[in-house]
Amino acid sequence: MILVIENGRLGNQLFQYFGLRQLFPNEKIILLGFSSFNDIIKKDSLENCYIFPFKSRVILLVIMNLFIILARTRLVGRYEEINRKSAYKLKKKKGLIDFISIITHGDFQHISITINFNLDGFQIKDEITDRAKTFLERCAALHKSNEFVFVHIRRGDYIRWPHPKFPAVLSYAWYRDCIKEIQSVLSDPVFIIVTDDIPYAIDWFSGMDSFIISNNPEHIDLAIMGNCAHGILSASSFSWWGGFLLRSNAATLYRNSVILMAPLEWSDAGGSEVGINYPSLISNWMTTRSRKAVCNNES
Repeated sequence: MILVIENGRLGNQLFQYFGLRQLFPNEKIILLGFSSFNDIIKKDSLENCYIFPFKSRVILLVIMNLFIILARTRLVGRYEEINRKSAYKLKKKKGLIDFISIITHGDFQHISITINFNLDGFQIKDEITDRAKTFLERCAALHKSNEFVFVHIRRGDYIRWPHPKFPAVLSYAWYRDCIKEIQSVLSDPVFIIVTDDIPYAIDWFSGMDSFIISNNPEHIDLAIMGNCAHGILSASSFSWWGGFLLRSNAATLYRNSVILMAPLEWSDAGGSEVGINYPSLISNWMTTRSRKAVCNNES
């Protein structure tokens, strides 16, 4: 039995779930926290996996600290993630009660794991999918086109993270160039802006032809992204999953080749100058564009 503490928001929680299913296909998985994941998933689509969501961060932190103490005193087993660019593994430290192991910090974003991800048995709640499709149907009626391209703009903490001099946030110029490239190959694209910074999106995209800014909750936004035809991704786990869901749906929804554009670098520093080991979000189904190829004066 594997006990796992949530690590991050919806995108990270999806990586944790699918990574665990990949690495421990026959183990019982107990997810502690995971409230965002719990909000989107059909419970009957989970196999040998159970969620105990805690809306209170205080309760979650107390439980997390308790399990850390149990692991450090070797009362239960513990897995530690060793995530290097060239190699990945989970190292187990045995405990007295060894049939129970905990994972308190795990990203499960290494390419050796994600390359084998599939959506077999994974189902988003019907009401979420229905709301996303209704939103897109209204957009199609307004613009007389269903060639939807999501544009995911992650800002928030990215404006200063991982370092104020080398932030992960992408400039308007980078998005502009990606949009122009897509406009050059698609006859009638409609761009759906998905973002955690609505005022920023209004400042830069409001009033432009064939641009719509989504003001939906994140779980609806994820379903919207997954039902688009193409996408422009930020350096974000949430964005990665929007592209992955889109790609999984595209085989049956659209005939045209799928375009998924993503930044080549996680941040301007590429990770080396600020001492952080970045997860690899680059997958073979993405077209990458360097953030350094455009002017970054606009942020």
